[in-house]
Amino acid sequence: MSSLETDEHVGLFVQRHQRSLSRAPAAADARGKSSHEHTGITDTEVTNMPGTLLSLSRRSRSRRGATAAVLSVLVALIVGPGVAAACPAARTSEAFAQFGDDASYALAPGGSFEEGTPGWSLRNAKVAPGNESYNIVPGSHSLAIEPSGAAVTPWLCISGEYPAFRLFARQRTGDSTARLAVSLRWLDVLGLVSVDHRVGSLPGRPPWAPSPALEYGDSVPLWLPGTSGAVQLVFESSGNGTWAIDDVFIDPYSR
Repeated sequence: MSSLETDEHVGLFVQRHQRSLSRAPAAADARGKSSHEHTGITDTEVTNMPGTLLSLSRRSRSRRGATAAVLSVLVALIVGPGVAAACPAARTSEAFAQFGDDASYALAPGGSFEEGTPGWSLRNAKVAPGNESYNIVPGSHSLAIEPSGAAVTPWLCISGEYPAFRLFARQRTGDSTARLAVSLRWLDVLGLVSVDHRVGSLPGRPPWAPSPALEYGDSVPLWLPGTSGAVQLVFESSGNGTWAIDDVFIDPYSR
């Protein structure tokens, strides 16, 4: 959508809310009831946004000024903090082609564990000898996660168009009930509260194996085409299992 089309759509949005407000009763009762009660939505759900839009339009000296102000509010609510038009370019490869996945993936920062874990946060986890057996990224190390342990990646740039990631994992010890829980972490729109959302749980298995393509999907608020955001991947050992992970790849760029 062009900037002109965006201005027209948001301007129409403002006008509709202003007309709605102008038709509202001149005064509410002492309990602050809303004129929108027939919708079944509470006052706190319907009054804040129109009030904000009206306030913005009154302070603006032109329709364009009001449109820009409203657009900035809407974008902030939709895509949250730390977003950009697109993720930076990165070197990619068809890392999982032999498994029938021809998507192009980029290695996550520190995702091969050959140079330690720069930027990662670890709890009961450490770099250990032994590379994943497919040797997708040649090396001799992986990350061991002990029972109740966790590993969190640095902040990663992801795109709304192609949001997925994969890795290699194996269960080192523990029974068949052990799981490796995989979650996404991002910040709320104010950048104050972190949100964790489970996107996968890998079953216990002794040999190295690629994970399925784990998608961000509706978990991360990247609903506008062409936008990007920042997330962390969280890997946690569930149950009595000890795990190893290696070669963590993200696919925010192309297919």
